[in-house]
Amino acid sequence: TFTSGNEILVGGADVMNTTLTNQKLGIDNTELSRITAGNLVIGDTASEGKITIAVTTSTASATGNITLQTGGNIAIDQELTVDSSKTLTLKAGGTITDNDTTGVIKARKLELLGNAAVTLDSKLHEVGTLAADVKSLTFANNTALTVGAVTTINSADQATGTVGINATQDIKVTTQTGNLVVSGKIGTTAGTATAILLNAGESKSAGNISDGNIIVSGGSVSVGAGGTAQMMTGSISGSTSAAGLASSGHFRYNSDETTTNYTQALSAGVNVIYREKPTVTLKVDDVIKLYNGLAFNGGSVSKFSGSSLGQNGDSAFAIGGNAKFSGSAQGAINVSATPYVISATETDTRKSALGYEVTYENGSLMITYSGVNKAPTPPETYTRIAGDVVNLAPVSFAVGVSAATAAGDEADPNICYAWGQRDGGSVIVHTLLKPSYLGLRHAKTDNQEAMGNGGASSSHSANPCGHDVATNVAQSNNI
Repeated sequence: TFTSGNEILVGGADVMNTTLTNQKLGIDNTELSRITAGNLVIGDTASEGKITIAVTTSTASATGNITLQTGGNIAIDQELTVDSSKTLTLKAGGTITDNDTTGVIKARKLELLGNAAVTLDSKLHEVGTLAADVKSLTFANNTALTVGAVTTINSADQATGTVGINATQDIKVTTQTGNLVVSGKIGTTAGTATAILLNAGESKSAGNISDGNIIVSGGSVSVGAGGTAQMMTGSISGSTSAAGLASSGHFRYNSDETTTNYTQALSAGVNVIYREKPTVTLKVDDVIKLYNGLAFNGGSVSKFSGSSLGQNGDSAFAIGGNAKFSGSAQGAINVSATPYVISATETDTRKSALGYEVTYENGSLMITYSGVNKAPTPPETYTRIAGDVVNLAPVSFAVGVSAATAAGDEADPNICYAWGQRDGGSVIVHTLLKPSYLGLRHAKTDNQEAMGNGGASSSHSANPCGHDVATNVAQSNNI
């Protein structure tokens, strides 16, 4: 005598036991083949008896659509093949699991229902279309898979059937080879970092774009507040529809479920992660630096080089986020060796910020007294306001003004003073008196001692503090 709550062995034989609760009802292949029905329902959701696929089992077309249901657990321990014209529904209140090495479902359409935690991860399943409304889901298909609509007598909405995947906890759906087509909504209220993981072509490694892309055909992906969805796909060109679900900055490359070749953390929401590794060349920014006696360090990247472009709107700044700068510019202080080289490499040669293969075109550092990348030649004249500096090559010193004591003269608040600064130190040139320009020329004068080695003198010129200074450069090649 079998009662509600006894285990059902699909494909197996009856198991008799003196303890009634240990007895098992077997429905073997011969018995299944005798059944002719539009829909065959095995089990009862009001009881918690386990349903197990105990031996390799197949159903004929005449057996109809198959429903295995229980308030307890369903175990796919062996292969279950449903006729190619029929649909399989698994409905449970506990768990739906498989044996990692022998548990296989082969069905044109599979519907998963109930408040079940579903883990069908043997990677051996061959299902054409999947739909689910469960608590959580892990499903690993061996071949191409569509997440879409499946209509059975069990579907809550008989007009549309069960569409897409709906869950309250994490969702993970993968194909070992073949595309993963999203034609229904895949959604969870989970707000976790692993809320949704979709992976097409899981058997392929990072860098290999073959055997699987995610293709969105009328479907969508959504997670709970703060949750993250990862859509792992093959090629950039083959996954344009998937890219349409993600916003700018939510793309990564050259990575898969086991290898992460990017360092920029994923953002909440939908992220697309490609196995493909795009290449790009970035231009290290050129820098013009006013001499201030301080060493230059670092660098920046904000532009692409030549015809290089980022994928999916990725900016040069984001792609080059891991740049490590080197070259002769690092630690440079003086004007004399200008221009310096600013070079860059990846901080970690195996990874980059977003997963690109990145090369860098060198930039340059110009240290100048004028802020102008040009050495003036006579008789050019530059007009500057107080505090500006002027480049006088090949050995230069800055020209500015300040109300300070010059070479021991008594400070006069109504007079501005010119001052010069050579590499390694500063010297006083002369006070500004008359006429209206400051002429700099190489000449040994009584003032040379006060100005330091190399010396230079200024003619007298009038220039109230704060007014423009017209600088007439003479014999600049000797200064």
